Amino acid sequence: MKNERIYYLLNGYLNSALTPLETEELQLLLLEDNTALQVKEGFPSIIDGYAAAADYRSEEWDPIADHILSESRGIVLPVLPTRPKRRTRLLRTWTLIAAVFVCMVAGTYVWLRYSGSGSGNRQAKRQQPRFPGITPGKEGAVLTLADGSQVVLDSVGNSVVASQQGTAVVMKNGQLSYGGAATGEQVYNTVTTPKGRQFRLRLADGTQVWLNAASSLHFPAAFAGKERKVEVTGEVYFEVADNASMPFRVMTKERAEIHVLGTAFNVNAYEDEAATKVTLVGGAIQVSNGMAQKLLQPGQQATLAEGKTVVTEVDVEKVVAWKNGVFSFGKEVSLEDVMRQVARWYDIEVKYEGNINRRQFGGKINRAADIEKVLEVLEESGIRYRINGREITIMP
Repeated sequence: MKNERIYYLLNGYLNSALTPLETEELQLLLLEDNTALQVKEGFPSIIDGYAAAADYRSEEWDPIADHILSESRGIVLPVLPTRPKRRTRLLRTWTLIAAVFVCMVAGTYVWLRYSGSGSGNRQAKRQQPRFPGITPGKEGAVLTLADGSQVVLDSVGNSVVASQQGTAVVMKNGQLSYGGAATGEQVYNTVTTPKGRQFRLRLADGTQVWLNAASSLHFPAAFAGKERKVEVTGEVYFEVADNASMPFRVMTKERAEIHVLGTAFNVNAYEDEAATKVTLVGGAIQVSNGMAQKLLQPGQQATLAEGKTVVTEVDVEKVVAWKNGVFSFGKEVSLEDVMRQVARWYDIEVKYEGNINRRQFGGKINRAADIEKVLEVLEESGIRYRINGREITIMP
């Protein structure tokens, strides 16, 4: 999931299509550990849409990348060429592109500070966060088995976690997977993400599921009968395996019932939100509130509140941005909406003092960013706050 986002941003950078916020997001991602090798190995696919892609030669790129990876000197980010026209300029073009990305990955695109008096020693050093006790969320969840026992999945390596209903429950590369033929009586498991965690799992039918922070999924270890039925709280994204003979149903607490055949969609059903929102990415789903049914088309969102269901067109990319590691706020998003998302991801409490003027926000923030980055956005928008431990108070 993170690699896909990196490759998307790199491709945008090559084509000079990134916004300032996306450029900053790319820099943050590429400064993380173990990214250099991933970029080097995935570079042919990264530059697929770039103008010079047709002239790409691995035998030319690999020596350039290896050379720059071995260098420790900083490189200033240049402006990329828009469209190389001559074959004779190919090596120079790829050298430039390689230098840009490898120097970013290697962490040379940071603030440089001089230490000592007249020593001339230069050290690269990332600015330390002002609030080290508040960190971004990460992968992790709690698995509750049929007998009530629990397994904390945050630090579980590749292994067989349990056996349920004759089905092996396997943790591999950060994803929990159910597989194998079901035997015996149907049993249910629950995966729960607390604040500051997100998680991904594969159900026994092949359906892929992503859970946002403070969410849960209740599901059978293996599906049997005429339908596949699961229950959710919080925010969950589904890519449902196609099986027309066994429809997929998603239930939310008191608000919505979603009938699916094979599709991708997002469910936002947090109890502290005023409405349940179901957004269709691809395929077709039918949403019911117990009284009325609505058939959604891709790009539509059903909002269920107070016994009513309203269908609107939405920017799907913004709705599912959390799955790709980004906070993406449309212009209609209020301060309260923003802070509820922030509170879940950074595991903090947010309070309001006095009368807060209603404000709306737009833009993107990398979910891997320190809380300080979010607070900077608030300050730039004229929002005052006070922080005490893990509690942030918004002030007029």
